[in-house]
Amino acid sequence: MQFKPIVIGSFDPEARAALLGRFNQTNDAETRLRYQVIWISSEQGLRSSEIAALVLRSHDTVLRILKRFLAAGLDAVPRRRPPGRPRKVTPEWEAELARVVELDPRTVGVKSANWTLQLLTDYLKERTQF
Repeated sequence: MQFKPIVIGSFDPEARAALLGRFNQTNDAETRLRYQVIWISSEQGLRSSEIAALVLRSHDTVLRILKRFLAAGLDAVPRRRPPGRPRKVTPEWEAELARVVELDPRTVGVKSANWTLQLLTDYLKERTQF
């Protein structure tokens, strides 16, 4: 299948600084990778299929990133929240789950040698009020 090449072109120093600033400031790995796709396209002039092989993403994903950038600039690059209802768990709940899931339940006051789903649910509900 033949794809129409998408050309980003070279950045001026101000645009390059803005891209690198966003790349360095984000904590989200997927968003960072998306900024990297823009960087590779601009600095190395690679085709989207070559970039896809470098960053281990599909060609369609790379094209989508490049098209969003060309249409709306750097603000369109970060990963978007998936559609659907918002998550119900809180960051506090998630952090407590990650902390205790590998622990012996007795170390946190649960009278059992093993976690069950119900014990973990009850513990998290009591501990995080969620």
